[in-house]
Amino acid sequence: MRILFLTIAYILLSAVRLEAAPNRFQELADELFSSGNKEKAFRTYGDAIRADSPEDHNYELYINAGDCAYLLNYKQIALSYYAISAQKEAPSNLLINHISNIYCNGNVGCIGNTIKQIIAKYPETSDSLSVAIAKFLYSKARYEEASPILTELLRKDSSNVHLKSILADALLHSNNSDSAKVLYQ
Repeated sequence: MRILFLTIAYILLSAVRLEAAPNRFQELADELFSSGNKEKAFRTYGDAIRADSPEDHNYELYINAGDCAYLLNYKQIALSYYAISAQKEAPSNLLINHISNIYCNGNVGCIGNTIKQIIAKYPETSDSLSVAIAKFLYSKARYEEASPILTELLRKDSSNVHLKSILADALLHSNNSDSAKVLYQ
């Protein structure tokens, strides 16, 4: 009986250790990518993704795989990986920075369109990504593009004072002072 108990305990502990173990493929892929071996890194990211658990919020894996795919000119694959990272709760600002710097080379219009494509593919990410893209567009003085996104967000949460303030300021910059005044009241 004792041997049976010890065997079961050993199996359970081994399973816990395996579950907590880092994704060895991801570590190798990151090393290969950092060293400039993008082709091998891309294949290894594929192994890491197959080893990834759907329950894990390992958004870094998908962001890095997206960067690698884009640099190999696999743009649609890169976009899919960025979208999955959003679904896995990647911080919006981190995702937007990667999309901006890698996927869009700083092109603000591209960034907005890319985020909209991700939101269309994964609607559950819409609020957090919409806030992030609205703030991003606002920071780039793209007030006319930020305003409708902020308006939609305020329809869902009219008590958000921070978003109201950003929208009012965007409207002022867009020469729409009457609408801005209404928000300040």
